[in-house]
Amino acid sequence: MTSYKNDGDCVPVQSMPNGVFIPSNGQMNGHFIYAGDQICIREMPQQWRPTKWSREHLDCMKDDLIRFTPKEDPSVTRTRILMIGLVGAGKSSFYNTIDSVFRNRITQRATCGSAEESLTKNYNTYAIKDQSGTDMNFCLCDTRGMEELNGLHHDDCKYLLDGHIKDHYEFSTEHSVSWWYFNRTPSANDRVHCIAFVIDATSVDVLSEKDLHKIRTFQKLAKERGILQTVVLTNIDNLCKDVKKDISLACSSTNVEEAVQKVADLLGLPRNNVFPVKNYENETELDDKISILALAALKQMLFFTEDALQKKKEEAEHAKWSKQPCNIL
Repeated sequence: MTSYKNDGDCVPVQSMPNGVFIPSNGQMNGHFIYAGDQICIREMPQQWRPTKWSREHLDCMKDDLIRFTPKEDPSVTRTRILMIGLVGAGKSSFYNTIDSVFRNRITQRATCGSAEESLTKNYNTYAIKDQSGTDMNFCLCDTRGMEELNGLHHDDCKYLLDGHIKDHYEFSTEHSVSWWYFNRTPSANDRVHCIAFVIDATSVDVLSEKDLHKIRTFQKLAKERGILQTVVLTNIDNLCKDVKKDISLACSSTNVEEAVQKVADLLGLPRNNVFPVKNYENETELDDKISILALAALKQMLFFTEDALQKKKEEAEHAKWSKQPCNIL
């Protein structure tokens, strides 16, 4: 029997065959640190965003997302999430991370990497499949880096959100969308239901006014259409050395919390619309902690989108009711 220290008190612990130490009093709230013949425990910092890190929680989220079906609008059978961000922010990598979780291996369906120019050249819609190969009821849409959308026709921005842009269209700063890639009669599924602004957490302090103007242009168009706005905050492991060692400390890190707060203030969004994540990039095997952050972001986006669709339905019903003639006897 060994012991560990917690604020000066020693509590017996039992060494298990797998190297895990189990305190005899059943309390295990912290990190174990070896100190000679004792194991000292350091209390875990309080999470500013409570998050469960168990495999059971990950499996539960996967099941919830596999079963997800839009309910608030009968005409919407597949939720469309549009990813917008600067070159290298991690839009394609975020899709690959989500795809990896559901395929139980590291995947790279969307081209990604580090480059000065965007590796994504076209507007691409990616379905997410479950293990049986069946498309789930949501999709992620990838776009070119916003630097390369500079000078993009204002109409193209509106066409994109309204579902008029067909898959594989390559945006141009010289002319608006051609008839070949123009969808004249978009369905409810073709329209964007949620925007995810993908932002590198290490670049929050150096975002230029020009970049913010591009983001706010899409924000204005989204607000006019009642489209939900969220932020996927990538590369959070580069904000803090502790988070780099253990991604489960992301929701305890003050550096990550401050980055979330800054982005929320810059874009005028609630903090719970900003999701810190780490994409799969260097890894060759899945990590439950990385997967949990990614699925937590996706799940909340879909739930928030349902709220937005419900609000639009209520507003439409109210507008219809308000136009009815009022007959007073």
